[in-house]
Amino acid sequence: MRVQGKVALVAGAGMMGPPGGKLGNGRAAAVLLAKEGARVVAADKSREAAEATVAVIKGNGGEAVAIQGDVSKETDARRMVEATLEHYGKLDILDNNVGIFLSRDIIDMSEEEWDHIMAVNVKGIFLMSKHAIKVMMNSGGGTIVNISTIWAQQPSPGAAAYNTSKAAVMALTKCMAVEYAPYGIRVNCVVPAVIDTPLFDSVVTPEGKEKRLERIPLKRFGLAEEVAQAVLFFASDESAYTTGETLLVDGGMMAGYPRFF
Repeated sequence: MRVQGKVALVAGAGMMGPPGGKLGNGRAAAVLLAKEGARVVAADKSREAAEATVAVIKGNGGEAVAIQGDVSKETDARRMVEATLEHYGKLDILDNNVGIFLSRDIIDMSEEEWDHIMAVNVKGIFLMSKHAIKVMMNSGGGTIVNISTIWAQQPSPGAAAYNTSKAAVMALTKCMAVEYAPYGIRVNCVVPAVIDTPLFDSVVTPEGKEKRLERIPLKRFGLAEEVAQAVLFFASDESAYTTGETLLVDGGMMAGYPRFF
């Protein structure tokens, strides 16, 4: 087991689809970390969703607890980290797997919509990491895994706030990695492309899916479980000499295909 004995806090661990259906990236990561030996705190804005994830983990023989919280609020971020310590006495892994999407042209976007995307996608990672780092600094280190997207590097039209927020996640990853490496804290970033999740189903039409599929060299969509494998690599000691890095999970899309869609 690759993270045996470690404690992992997964923000955005709630189930996004119907029971038995597709997994969201956060839930897939929580389930895999538990399968590989971690005790998991499944955190989500929806308590029901977090508890559903815990039920899956326990059904597989793993150990987990659910907690409700909004990552964009500092009181909640602090409370989620504190709850992890109360339940398990330490925090080794933070997986920042929270993200929201909005399809809106810049000229049609309201200030409130822009601020909401930034609050969840960027400030949420800042706040969760801030309080996790304080704990890790006092316990000899830890690892943080953030989730971005290839659209941060190759923006698609109509999603400026989302693309910009995810570019900020990549920059924040590097800043935290450099600043806290002396404390034994590693910070890395998983960068997915087109992943077949409930969120993907909710924002992309069947026609849009076909258009995207044409641009993927591997000729299929990725799975949340495959994103989770990348999270597991960064969370485990297998990546002990890796920090400040990004790992593409994109089916080859960044290798050179046109991405304007």
